[in-house]
Amino acid sequence: MLTIEVNPQYITDNTGRKISVVLPIKDFTIIMEELHLIKMMDENPTQSKTKLSDKYKGVFSEDDAKSFDEHTRTMREEWNTI
Repeated sequence: MLTIEVNPQYITDNTGRKISVVLPIKDFTIIMEELHLIKMMDENPTQSKTKLSDKYKGVFSEDDAKSFDEHTRTMREEWNTI
């Protein structure tokens, strides 16, 4: 997320209570873009929850998958002997 320094100006009523905020357009635009990104992330939570097995299904040939599996087993056995 983007960090910006915001220096708002406040409009107050006759008792001194803040009732409105004035921001420079540049700050307002940045804030709106950040809110839009947050909204998009909330609306698409499944993108980050895709299981790796589903994501890479069919990417490797069966021979490559077996070779990778064997390599992984060998590496784990080596790790256990340390």
